[in-house]
Amino acid sequence: MCGIAGILNFDGAPVDRGVLERMTDIIAHRGPDSAGHWIDDGVGLGHRRLSIIDLSHEADQPMVSHAGSEIIVFNGEIYNYQGLARDLEANGMPCRTHSDTEVILNLYRLYGTDCLGYLRGMFAFAIWDCKRERLFVARDRVGIKPLYYHLSDKAFVLASEIKAIAVSGYSDLKVDASAFAGFLRFLVVPQPETIFEDIRKLEPGHYLLISKQGNVTEGVFWEISNVSAGQSSLKEEVILASLDEVLRESVGYHMVADVPVAAFLSGGVDSSAVVSLMREHAPQKQIDAFSIIFPGQAEYDEDVYARKVADIKGVDYHADTLSQEFMVDIEQMAWHLDEPFAISSAYATYYLAQNAATRTKVVLTGDGGDELFGGYEGYKNDAYIRSSLSNNLFSTAYMISSNFTRYFGFHNRTVNQVLSGLRRRSGSEGLRYSEQVAQSSLLAANAVLNPDIFQRCLISWQNNLMARYYDDLADTDRLQRKLYADFKTRLADEMLMKVDRMTMAASLEARVPLLDHRVVEHAFTLPSDMKLRGKGQSAITKYALKKVMGKYLPNDIIYRRKQGFNIPMKSWLSGGLSDSIRDRVFGGHLQKWGVVDACALEKFMRVEKGSAHLNSMLMLLLAFESWAEAYQSRVGNISIA
Repeated sequence: MCGIAGILNFDGAPVDRGVLERMTDIIAHRGPDSAGHWIDDGVGLGHRRLSIIDLSHEADQPMVSHAGSEIIVFNGEIYNYQGLARDLEANGMPCRTHSDTEVILNLYRLYGTDCLGYLRGMFAFAIWDCKRERLFVARDRVGIKPLYYHLSDKAFVLASEIKAIAVSGYSDLKVDASAFAGFLRFLVVPQPETIFEDIRKLEPGHYLLISKQGNVTEGVFWEISNVSAGQSSLKEEVILASLDEVLRESVGYHMVADVPVAAFLSGGVDSSAVVSLMREHAPQKQIDAFSIIFPGQAEYDEDVYARKVADIKGVDYHADTLSQEFMVDIEQMAWHLDEPFAISSAYATYYLAQNAATRTKVVLTGDGGDELFGGYEGYKNDAYIRSSLSNNLFSTAYMISSNFTRYFGFHNRTVNQVLSGLRRRSGSEGLRYSEQVAQSSLLAANAVLNPDIFQRCLISWQNNLMARYYDDLADTDRLQRKLYADFKTRLADEMLMKVDRMTMAASLEARVPLLDHRVVEHAFTLPSDMKLRGKGQSAITKYALKKVMGKYLPNDIIYRRKQGFNIPMKSWLSGGLSDSIRDRVFGGHLQKWGVVDACALEKFMRVEKGSAHLNSMLMLLLAFESWAEAYQSRVGNISIA
């Protein structure tokens, strides 16, 4: 696990070593073990290393090929690198090191961009090809590892984190109003946008080829929509045995390392499954498991379940406590999150990673189980999607009513509930599903935002990616469409982004065996009734995964009520925390830019005191202001476009 950076000047101007070093220095937390830089003829590549595989300096980066014509910087892990190294040797291309980095480099020399199809793991890398005079940049299939880039007529700049591009001097650091609109609904900035207008995310499963003259080609090397659900004609025991095998194999691959491998353990079925399979692969090894607990908050605290799994599997359990005192670290966390991010579980993950990093450099997590196997409670609910009345009628009624309340400044909970119902029944099925998933209310945004900004938000919302991905699979059943839309959006933008940033803040590598691409492909071939068994609220979520885990875990762990990895913000906000957030927002960047109407916010706080609408809006505003302050103080002046 590492941090990478790079610059390609299209006019051939020499890359400033000081700039490249500044880019890698600011992401030193991603790789505290070593730093390296390579500069030549208008190209510069930089690297920060966290040593996990081949701990010797021979594996340091940037790494130059044996022929001297290819140079790579790489972030991630290739779990099948040992087998690939043997294949390369058989093809007359032996590796000099024992690292997965050199394997990628030699595969590229042998197969060109087709090398991507051979890689099993998580990765983001850049290879400068001296002979072809081009930069080859790629990101793994699922989006486990991040890769950001800035492209102009002058240069191409890349990095593992936005802040590295921000300090390069190539970005104007103007906040993208469209990206801000996406943040308002999903609490994260949806890909491929970032919070800045001139910085983009490379999408999962994509690659770029950038010539020395500035010609850019984007390609797709993997797409999960090409995998279709299987038929129910297979016997259930055959389906379950096959799933068991692919899960066991993936966890085995993910335990490959030259340092000890630990785990995050919440006591839910996903993390418990990973820990169980780790123990299957290493019956005698010490395995450390880490959790975060909330004493006195029964709705959120899963300590009793995590401890039970740890006892059953014989792993060493370490729990840390989180309280609302996290506010003292809010700006530091916002800095590491790199963009406005208002999902509170990120704060818990930050402390979880800090605790784990005192004992290990690598953890396995259970992320991805819900999106692959149908774990969210919302998958049971099709009420809004199946709306039987005219969607156009609902849309018209919503627009008239919301504009009326905005014009007259009239807000109360009854009206807001009516408007919410209208909004959720408007538009295509995909738009209605994205409205069901959205974690912040348009009504709250309508109440507190400048009207022009709110209109931008509405336009952006009508074209949101979750809705488009859902509607793209119109010929499949609703559960498959939901899973696909979530996989393409929430998984990378929310879950994986949070885990990468918060673990890397502690120089800790997080691996996600449930998101090995072989597991993903297998999961998408499962019939829907192997994911959601039954109808309505009594349906069993993650049916196949739970049945497989029945041979490893007791039923009270597998079939207990889903809690999710959240923190008790509702109870904390009912205390003095909301006033603290209000004080931070008033006079903050959004008010100075004219995005938030201070008087409207005051009124909304009075009318909606204690409501979910207000709580989510306060978290949004807190996340943005904390991020903006961190960037303003550490990078430079930011503004809104």
